[in-house]
Amino acid sequence: MSAETLKDAKQEAVDHELNLSQLLEKKFAGFVKKIKHSNPNGLYALLISECEKPIFKLALQETDGNQVRAARLLGVNRNTLKKKMKEFKISVIKKDKRRALSAKKTRP
Repeated sequence: MSAETLKDAKQEAVDHELNLSQLLEKKFAGFVKKIKHSNPNGLYALLISECEKPIFKLALQETDGNQVRAARLLGVNRNTLKKKMKEFKISVIKKDKRRALSAKKTRP
């Protein structure tokens, strides 16, 4: 095991010990350093938009695409969820449809 691999493994272990706020702060710090010279304006909007899409996707995955439950989980109105889905181009295929599509693909 190389020193670099060991360093990466140690860092990953440390990351697991951090709470979400600390982890985000650490990740954002590197991101901010990279973009501060190329895009000094609009950092807040950029970070929020980068975070929102995965949050909405995860909520929909967690609720198997049920938009009412996903909106409730997120604490937003269903119309807000639908607006964000459109904005982020998030489409939802429920498990039942995924299984049916998979079955069709495997049939000769």
